[in-house]
Amino acid sequence: MPAMRRPVEQLVAVRVFPTYRTAVYGRHDAVLGRLGTLGIKRISHKLSPSMDPATIAFTQRAYREHGIKSWFTVGSPRVPLGAREWDQVEGLLTGELAGMVERCFGWNEPNHDRGGGPLTDQWPQQTAAHQQQLWSRVAPLGIKIGTPQLWSGDLDTHDADLAVLAPLLEGTFDHVGWHLYPRGDVGVDLIERFEATYRDLLGAFPVICTEAGYLDAADYSGGAANLTPTQKAGFLPELVDAYVSRGYGISYFELLDDPDPSASEREASLGLVECPEVDPATWVDKPAFDELAAYLRRA
Repeated sequence: MPAMRRPVEQLVAVRVFPTYRTAVYGRHDAVLGRLGTLGIKRISHKLSPSMDPATIAFTQRAYREHGIKSWFTVGSPRVPLGAREWDQVEGLLTGELAGMVERCFGWNEPNHDRGGGPLTDQWPQQTAAHQQQLWSRVAPLGIKIGTPQLWSGDLDTHDADLAVLAPLLEGTFDHVGWHLYPRGDVGVDLIERFEATYRDLLGAFPVICTEAGYLDAADYSGGAANLTPTQKAGFLPELVDAYVSRGYGISYFELLDDPDPSASEREASLGLVECPEVDPATWVDKPAFDELAAYLRRA
């Protein structure tokens, strides 16, 4: 797949959720401070037509205070946007967020029944229609357009769903977006598998992995691969480099943990910062945070 010949800082992002106003991510000052310390220059999050003023301000401050540009997933999966809502998207990108947004992607995991609208057998057609609007509305603004990112928790399901969707996406993107979580290590073999699959079905386009991360919950007992914080710190820069060395981009999932007294929830322990409570005074950078910061400084 073609490389994106860009400085490393333009290829590495971290996922944040500034719309979660009552959770740890609602502490915008503290989140922005952590991003500045990390040294990241790209963040990934969500763009909705009716983006709230606080999230707009967060995005502006990330750019103005730390030089951080945004990669956006646009809209909620399987929830079509009307003409007025697309006008609002354009208005944000040409108005309050002008010059701060580098990439916009199609729907997040439209092939998976979690969040958004109902999952029906029409999801490929819905996804393609949304992508067409994204391309026609946003590409003329000079913003790069990535594909929808399919759920890949089951690789065979992912490949079958991509085979159905791919012909419907022709001419509506300039780079590939995929989700690919390592299965306990760096997973270069999986990257190579996805390279071949996407090249065969979509053609040769640059790649951004918009979600990849490591679980480190001390008492987790599910089926996902669980690492110690030390193992996570060792694998994370190797994972990032597996993409960057190919000239691809990656957005690490995610910046912050959620408070989890049980230390057993997968979704609560993917972060680079341990958050025992919502209060930022309790937050502690994990070894993986320091390793990613060091990687970015060396780049």
